[in-house]
Amino acid sequence: MSIGQKNQYKFIIKFLLIGGINTIIGYTITSLFLYMDLFKDIINLLIANIIIITINFFNYKKNLFKIKGNVNKYIYKFLILYFIIYIIQSIILININELPFYIQSAIISIVSALISYIGQTKYVFKTK
Repeated sequence: MSIGQKNQYKFIIKFLLIGGINTIIGYTITSLFLYMDLFKDIINLLIANIIIITINFFNYKKNLFKIKGNVNKYIYKFLILYFIIYIIQSIILININELPFYIQSAIISIVSALISYIGQTKYVFKTK
């Protein structure tokens, strides 16, 4: 295995670890908002997702891609990527809704992680 392959492997592992941490944070925030029942479920989910996406952006920006300075260049691309992921998740969910929830969730998680990885490395945080 070459140094480049080792670095790529480490990068993917770090991407997955940060994604796992983001998932735990996201699940906790979403559950907390739904438990507190401050607003209707859809508003709770919207507010939770805004917080989660913001946390995700800064975790990946700082801890994986080591981007410093102005975030404007990256945040819009990040939001576009997450919107695309949301659309794809919705399409998948509509087409596999007869499967058990845990299988649906696994399929959506795997596809989302792949799209997120490709989107962040090739579009959002792409370096020259």
